[in-house]
Amino acid sequence: MNKQTPTTSPVDIDDVLKELGFGRMQIFIFVGCFLMQIYVTNEQFGIGLLSVPASCDIDMSGYRVSWMLALGMCSQILFSHYWGHFADERGRRMQLIVSLLTCMVLSLLTSLMPEYWSFLVCRFFVGCFLTGPGMGLVTYMSEFTKISLRPKVLIYLSYSQGIGMVYVAAMAMALLPSDIKIRLVGDYGITSWRILFWINLLPGIAGLIIVWLSPESPKYYLSIHKEQEAMAVLEKCCRVNKGKDVTLKSLGIEYVTQPRRRSEVEVKFRSRNPFVRLWVNTKPLFRGKHLRFMLLALTLSFTLFATGFGLAIWIVRIFEATEDTGGKATLCELMYEHAMRKKEKNDTSFCVIELETLEYSMIIGVVCLCFFIVISLLLICLNRKTIIISFSFIAGCSGFLLNFVHWKPMVLIALIFLSMPSLCSLRLVHSVLVDVIPTHLRSKAMALSTMMGRFGTMLAMIYVGYTYQVFCPITFNLFVVIILLSGGLMFLLPKDAAADIANE
Repeated sequence: MNKQTPTTSPVDIDDVLKELGFGRMQIFIFVGCFLMQIYVTNEQFGIGLLSVPASCDIDMSGYRVSWMLALGMCSQILFSHYWGHFADERGRRMQLIVSLLTCMVLSLLTSLMPEYWSFLVCRFFVGCFLTGPGMGLVTYMSEFTKISLRPKVLIYLSYSQGIGMVYVAAMAMALLPSDIKIRLVGDYGITSWRILFWINLLPGIAGLIIVWLSPESPKYYLSIHKEQEAMAVLEKCCRVNKGKDVTLKSLGIEYVTQPRRRSEVEVKFRSRNPFVRLWVNTKPLFRGKHLRFMLLALTLSFTLFATGFGLAIWIVRIFEATEDTGGKATLCELMYEHAMRKKEKNDTSFCVIELETLEYSMIIGVVCLCFFIVISLLLICLNRKTIIISFSFIAGCSGFLLNFVHWKPMVLIALIFLSMPSLCSLRLVHSVLVDVIPTHLRSKAMALSTMMGRFGTMLAMIYVGYTYQVFCPITFNLFVVIILLSGGLMFLLPKDAAADIANE
């Protein structure tokens, strides 16, 4: 790119982003997306902790908690693709604002519900909107980032998942023991768990304000042939990053374009039937060269979500189950011993969350954060494909060791290393999808991948819940087989965008 002599020929937008660098504008947007991801993590993982102290107030115990969690996951599966389509049609920023704002209002309403069924309905609708920011923030952040930095930036963004887990547990440890109860009408009142709901909203509110003040993605504008709007956003980025005296024209950039964008006919075509539009705009993902990457992404999302999130949700409960057991034994032997003791105790306490549970939740969050930090360091010298395959091998070996390890601390470490590498590899897989799919299809591709992942999570939750105390060896060895098979598929992923993928 010639910085001195302006040219009338269009400049590729990825070259413009490379020239602008990762400056103050990108950092501002990154902070907003980071806070939004903390909120999403609060909603996804925090509800499991909040359901315990809420059980007595709204008569939610036993199977009712399972129904609430399953229904929330189903709503995320059902609406994932819609939010991807919305982002490709109406814009990334608009999708984030609408879905995040509505989700937080519904979450606030959930915290005020006086009984189980109204609480359940609200949680269902929270899930319908939660999937919007859950996948939308990845696309939004990536479209302000130059290609070479995308994997690193998305991993830095993932630090917020570990921080979110720690945030929820830390707030619960600080608030729940106080057992606040301010009666308003009859038995209904403001309690500790309701206040904790409100505290979990704070990162989302801050993230929403930042995104509200941020511009729309310039790549989205180019995908719908709004070149002037895209230039205006890039001009703003240029001045914020490089100073008020620097303009795109002074850098030799007068026009900007991107390859592989939708035709003007596609932009103008808008069937009145929203389902027809959804179908017509989704079909290109499963044609030609996109088909291979979509099938890979859907399969890997299913297996990594199932092994990562699906198993991680149960880790705290498994830790608790082994707490009251002693001696040297494998994980399955510890689980069998716990089942026998539980029958003898006939414990029916549902409303009190133990301090150990919150401590274990914080440990999982810290471990998750450490894994993401390790990945960001490995990206300095290794490509993402090598890291994903290596993490798959580590997870498979750790799961296999659960059959033989007898020292309890080592058993729990092996269980963590079965789940966490899969959970933390997801963003690298998604960064591949961001690189290979054109802008006008990207959000739908991310949404479909997330939808398949949620489906894998739901199946894994049900599978572990029904089998981990009855058919324990089969439970964990099936995860080992799945993760090793998916590791073989990972060899089909490209090493990096520049070498293996045509730029947009």
